[in-house]
Amino acid sequence: MEITRIPLRLSSAYLLRGRGAVLVDTGCPGEEDRLLRAVARAGVDPARLSLVLCTHGHGDHAGGAAGVSRRTGAPVAVHAADAAMLRRGRNDPLVPRGVEARLVKLFADVDPRAHDPEIIVSGVLDLGPFGIDALAEPVPGHTPGSLVVRTSDGDVIAGDLLRGGVLGGAVAARRPLPHYFSDRPAAVGPALARLAAAGARTLHLGHGGPVDVRRAVERFPVGSR
Repeated sequence: MEITRIPLRLSSAYLLRGRGAVLVDTGCPGEEDRLLRAVARAGVDPARLSLVLCTHGHGDHAGGAAGVSRRTGAPVAVHAADAAMLRRGRNDPLVPRGVEARLVKLFADVDPRAHDPEIIVSGVLDLGPFGIDALAEPVPGHTPGSLVVRTSDGDVIAGDLLRGGVLGGAVAARRPLPHYFSDRPAAVGPALARLAAAGARTLHLGHGGPVDVRRAVERFPVGSR
């Protein structure tokens, strides 16, 4: 399976290609043209996308899901606990971790465009029927409905479970750091330990990265906040 990172204004989306093609995250509202051009440059006809999967409901990751779905016909999948954000087109209140996070919130609190997601995830979603050898799994910590996509090759598209470096990864991109916003910081360490035990090797993040899973486990031991 091939993984293509697509850098966008505030976050990164990922195109997964196997027997089919799945887009993980969509950036902010208004970035649909840029995103779909990148998909085409990667060799995938946007009309052949089989699924748009949102790692969580925040507008910098799911903001363009409505537009991408409308233009490609691909269904949108999101976890049940974050689905309301897409339906109403408004983020739940961000939970900042520290002074720096409060500053970041001034420009990062972008609402998604309203969309009624076609697929509601409540447990593990097998992406095999969409042509990708991977599983979408609930991993709380950033939001109640955060998901990661774990491939059979040890790659994990981890959304905002954590961040890599500072300034969106412009500095020390491979250094694992707490995300600016988290509703359950204590859940991150156990989540990373479970991923490592399942064979995960590399975290592909929405901000910065990629990050080595072993390094992330060392940085976020079970019981840390």
